[in-house]
Amino acid sequence: ITGTITKAVNGIDSFSFRIYSNNAGWDTLECLKTHIHVSDAITGDKDVFHGRVLTMSPVQESSGLIYKDVQCEGELSYLQDSTQFYHNQRSTPYRYILTKMLEDHNNQVDNSKKIYLGQCPTGGSVTFEWGYGKTWETLQDFLALDSTGGEIRLRYSEGTRYLDYTKDTFSGGSDTVIEAGVNLIALTQTIDPTAMVTDLY
Repeated sequence: ITGTITKAVNGIDSFSFRIYSNNAGWDTLECLKTHIHVSDAITGDKDVFHGRVLTMSPVQESSGLIYKDVQCEGELSYLQDSTQFYHNQRSTPYRYILTKMLEDHNNQVDNSKKIYLGQCPTGGSVTFEWGYGKTWETLQDFLALDSTGGEIRLRYSEGTRYLDYTKDTFSGGSDTVIEAGVNLIALTQTIDPTAMVTDLY
């Protein structure tokens, strides 16, 4: 009945929707297993969202109406399902480092979660040491380096997932100023108290 897609830059896209008990897919949804594919019938875009069900919240209203609020995460989240081996690369091209990360990931997951390196600049090198962390976290550490930066995106071609990387931005950026009361619709801040350090030795 309702559906909202949230796109993220250098992050994992999300999709939330509501499904009622009379829907044929009511009993088929499984957390972290069910694949969700969203197409746009108006624009013809067949790859608006690819991902998996993350959480489901069953709800029963006072009227007796029963439904589930379903939260989904984009396929970049598959990089959270693998752990990196230890690597210490000195003055190494970006392409080589990203290839190694994805090789470690692909060696630990099944075919439905494999991601291959796509577009990547041939120039540029960096010294980067990594290992034993989740692939997604390691990739974020790589992008946070002063000498790298840039953006990543997931692209689909003939049924294969490709991770593209650019030193700039894929969108080219925008000069539009975001201003409260003008073009900012809503702003929400959530603080996670479980991540707070209470004791440090």
